[in-house]
Amino acid sequence: MHTYYQQENIAQDSLLEETVERTLPKVRIHGGINFDRELTAFGKNYRHTLEPQLQYLYVPEEDQSNIGLYDTTTLQDDFHGIFRDTSYSGLDRIASANQYTWGITSRLLDDENLEIVRVSLGRIQYLGSRNSNLANEGALIDNDGINDKQSSVAADLFYRVNHQWQVSADIQYNTIEDFTNKGQVNVDYQINKYNLVQLNHRYTRNVSGDSLEQISMLGSFALNKNWAFVGRITQDLQQDRSLESYVGFQYESCCWAVRIAYHRHINSNLDPAQFTLDGREEFDTGISIKFIIKGLDGKQSAIGTQEMFDKSIFGYKRPYYLQN
Repeated sequence: MHTYYQQENIAQDSLLEETVERTLPKVRIHGGINFDRELTAFGKNYRHTLEPQLQYLYVPEEDQSNIGLYDTTTLQDDFHGIFRDTSYSGLDRIASANQYTWGITSRLLDDENLEIVRVSLGRIQYLGSRNSNLANEGALIDNDGINDKQSSVAADLFYRVNHQWQVSADIQYNTIEDFTNKGQVNVDYQINKYNLVQLNHRYTRNVSGDSLEQISMLGSFALNKNWAFVGRITQDLQQDRSLESYVGFQYESCCWAVRIAYHRHINSNLDPAQFTLDGREEFDTGISIKFIIKGLDGKQSAIGTQEMFDKSIFGYKRPYYLQN
C-alpha cells in the first residue's frame, strides 16, 4: 500500500508540474552586438572584438508548495549561467524572475582565427524581490552571499599561450561583502595529440556550511604505438587528505582493446552507516578490466582515452579546441 500511495503522489505531482509549466508565462528578451577591429601588436596582426549583451527575464511568482521536491537544486551562476532562463535544475520548481543581466566579452584572435585571449564579465540585477525560497515551504536555498539586488560578478578568462600551453579560469565574486563565492583555474599542457597534462584548482565558499578547496592533476601519455597511460590524483586542501586516485593502462590494436585500471576515491554515499568509526568517509577501492571489440560498425577508428578521463568524481574539463 505504501508503494502504491507513493507512486500515486508522484503521478499527481507530475501532473501539477505540467500544469504549472503550461500556465506560467515567461518573457525573455536577449540581445547583443559585436564590434571588431584589426589590431597590430608585437609585430603580429590580430582581430579584437567587443561583444556586449543584455537580457531581460520575467517569470511571475507562483505557489508550488503542493508539488513534491525531488531532484531540484540551484544552478551555478557562472558567466554562461547568468543568461539562463531558469535558476533551478529539474522540473519540480519554476523560479520566478524579474531581472536583467548584462555581460560583455572581449576576444583577441590571430590570423588563423584562433582565439588567443577571451575575457568575459557579467552580473544579474534584480528588479523585484528575489525568490530565494526553493521549496516555498520556508526552506531557503543558500544564496551564497547574493543579496536581493544583484548577483555576484561572474568572470571568465581564457588565454592560449601557444599551441601547447593554455590557461582558463572562472570566478564568482561578491563585490558587496568582498569575498569569492566560487572559483576555478585550469592549466593545460598538451605535449602533442596523444600526451597531455592538466593541473586545476577549485574553490567553493559554501557547500552545506563548509568551504571546499581542492587541487587535481591528471595526465595521459602514449607509451608506444599500442599502450597508453592515464593517471589522476585529487587532494582536499581543507582537510589535507586524498579524495581520488586513478591509474589506468590501455592496450589498443586494430581490432580490439583492453583497459586495466585501479581507482580509489572517497565514497559519495552520505548514509551515516557507511562512515568509519572515526567519522571519516570510507573510500571505494577497486580494479577494473574492460575488453572492447572494435570494428563491429564497419569502422576501426582509434577509441582513445577520453572515457578513462571521464571515470572520475570531478571529470575532465577539456579546453574546447583540444582534440585529444
